[in-house]
Amino acid sequence: LPALASDLLASGSVERVHVLAQSEAAHEEAAVESAVASALPGKASLETMWGAQTLYSPEDLPFELKKLPEPFTAFRNVVESEKKPVRVLPELPEPDSLPPPAVLSGTAQVDVASTDD
Repeated sequence: LPALASDLLASGSVERVHVLAQSEAAHEEAAVESAVASALPGKASLETMWGAQTLYSPEDLPFELKKLPEPFTAFRNVVESEKKPVRVLPELPEPDSLPPPAVLSGTAQVDVASTDD
């Protein structure tokens, strides 16, 4: 991502690069998130959002996120406990329609998944 952001900025086709990502609580994933943010060039930024791809709300977990059980099996044993399982968030309703994409001058959207082809 940092190299892609640098290339976009160097091309002159954009003035800023804004990277959106899922916020992570696990130690290794949070370290990667921090490394990406630190490696982005000056006119690029990283914004993280919680909840895009999670089954659990942080408020429902029986521990603080900074005390997330490691490894994943320990976490799974807590949230899937037979005595007191953690509530899984309900699915979001399917939207009737989507708003038109925002067009922002000086910005570009890149589908990172497609760059791995």
